[in-house]
Amino acid sequence: MEELKLLLEKEDAVEILQRQTGKNINEMNLDYSRSIVPEIPNEDFFKKDNIFINKHHRYSYTPAHTHSFVEFNYVYQGTCHQIVNGEEVSLASGQVILMDKNIIQQIDTVGEEDLIVNILLNSATLTNDVLDNLGMRDSLISLFFIEASQQNSTHNSFMVFDLNDLPIAKKILDILIEKYLKDKNPNHGTLNFLLASFLMELTEAENVYTNKLFPAKKNQLYQILNYLNEHYTDTSLTDLSKKFGYNKNYLSNLIKEKTGSSFQELLDTKRLAVAQKLLSEGDLTISEISEKLGYKSIPSLFKLFKNKMGITPKEFQHHHFKKNKIEVKSY
Repeated sequence: MEELKLLLEKEDAVEILQRQTGKNINEMNLDYSRSIVPEIPNEDFFKKDNIFINKHHRYSYTPAHTHSFVEFNYVYQGTCHQIVNGEEVSLASGQVILMDKNIIQQIDTVGEEDLIVNILLNSATLTNDVLDNLGMRDSLISLFFIEASQQNSTHNSFMVFDLNDLPIAKKILDILIEKYLKDKNPNHGTLNFLLASFLMELTEAENVYTNKLFPAKKNQLYQILNYLNEHYTDTSLTDLSKKFGYNKNYLSNLIKEKTGSSFQELLDTKRLAVAQKLLSEGDLTISEISEKLGYKSIPSLFKLFKNKMGITPKEFQHHHFKKNKIEVKSY
């Protein structure tokens, strides 16, 4: 990935200033008037996508801060020394740290030969864009994202992976970073596909350091979300409550409390994501897609799109294929 190395080695305006002055440039606009450990403002990060990637600026340290998103720090080359929630973490080339939101992090001075990349994930989309792509696999990283997606979790965990032991994961991550940094308008679907592939490869990691012992892998919430993910076409809240032995109202409140979304909202979001994928592929008619999602009639699918997106399924499909001039199937 020689091209990626060249992209990361090229100095930007902030790096030039930091090299010339020897001082940290507060390019993140951290507000120290409100807190000695300020939160990184994320208003500009996720305007276009649920992923934001940038090179970590060299020639300075990064003061203690926190953030409201999930973050990867990836050492492409060199080393990176951090303090994460009071614990010293030293990363070498090919290693990556995954941090939950609300983590307190500070980074020592990054030298000229240290090439580090920050990958930020929008917390608001974790349940659908990340967990859905992971397929709810029974792994530490799946459990990490389940906890990260819950509103009432402590959100203080982090994990360290050595991608030198996972060469496919490393290659996918390098491709994801290069595509994001090189393309002015990277395709949303491509980015999510690469992210999903990278995370899937991480589920194969055997040596993972984590600062936190996660709950038992077969915890009840994990099972409930997994079941809903697999049976979204033909299950109801009543069916789910019977399956797991809960009172219907209690289960409804539990889902809302832990995920921030109601049972129906989770179901609708899952169906919408699958419908968008199938419409984008263009192999099925809208009637066939409606049936595949478990709807008894096409109007239900139209109602979902109108409520969630303000357009019809056909309008979504035409917009998606307009520039490619691909013919799509009729009703």
